[in-house]
Amino acid sequence: MPQITAEEFERCLYGNNITDCVVREHNRFYFMGREDYTKWPASKWDSENEPAPGEDEVPKVFLVYDGARPNGRRLGKIVLTGYQRTMVAASTQPDSKGFAISIEGDIYAIGGGVNEREADIPTSENGGPLRGILLKLRTIDGWLYLCGGHNCVGKRLGKNSWFSHSEGVPNPPRADGLDNFLYDIDGFSEQDLYTVGNYGQVFHFDGKAWKRVSLPTNIDLETVCCAGDGHVYISGAKGTTFRGRANRWQLIHKGGGSLPFRDMVWYEDRVWCTSDYGLWHIKDGKLESATLPDGMNAYAGNLSTAAGVLLLAGYGGAAYLANGVWTKIFSATEMNRAVAAPNA
Repeated sequence: MPQITAEEFERCLYGNNITDCVVREHNRFYFMGREDYTKWPASKWDSENEPAPGEDEVPKVFLVYDGARPNGRRLGKIVLTGYQRTMVAASTQPDSKGFAISIEGDIYAIGGGVNEREADIPTSENGGPLRGILLKLRTIDGWLYLCGGHNCVGKRLGKNSWFSHSEGVPNPPRADGLDNFLYDIDGFSEQDLYTVGNYGQVFHFDGKAWKRVSLPTNIDLETVCCAGDGHVYISGAKGTTFRGRANRWQLIHKGGGSLPFRDMVWYEDRVWCTSDYGLWHIKDGKLESATLPDGMNAYAGNLSTAAGVLLLAGYGGAAYLANGVWTKIFSATEMNRAVAAPNA
């Protein structure tokens, strides 16, 4: 049985696609919904004669799922307008909050009985971490970290307060004239961080300074996971994946997929990886497709883990794994059918 009702889906999510997810607590998750403008009527968007709407013209919904609440009252939403592409994140330090944050640094926070806009993440010119667009958010040791364009890295210290690592991360001019980007960040601790980006870039922070790590590739690197087995897993174009640490690395999977992995996380005894095309895991250096209950492979796209839970969500729906059991939150196909049925 799904964890939300058709009425909740219609009120909060109908007409939207899930584009991100995060676990804040064992029973509390956040999702980002993006309105499906391809379903807009011609009076709102004439697809035959007009260009696609700008991203800031497409409404977003910041969705709150509370599994501890009674059936029918588990899902709520906050509508966000004027936001560019937006991600969700969570922190437990210095406060327990959930966030919706755009690539331009707009930030909406939920937690502690307060729902509010915080001040935009400051740019490097204003003493902050952003010196390009924000591309990834990650919780490390309970603190919220970011990375993005022009090799920027930052850490949220509290409400309207950010620490910039950007000045310590090399951002050298490239011979081809293109910009540097960091696509993902993770860490074993705040004194042992890794971030990865385009053209084979890998940087390591040892608590004092950032240094370039030599990885035997120049492909774009999309995801990094500092895993519970002590290894760092780094993946890039077509799912090509390396395992190692410091300057010792091994190619463990030569990618053949159409898409890179969007998220890589450590859960229980293995690394889990996802793209829009499926869910995989890596154990003992071998990447294999994950076995899911019927229909749940359609939920692939985004992953998050915390508090003993692995959360999977995408255009097709959402589900979570806890104590060895997958639980369906909703199937988009089933919910859309249920919402449309009374009007059929």
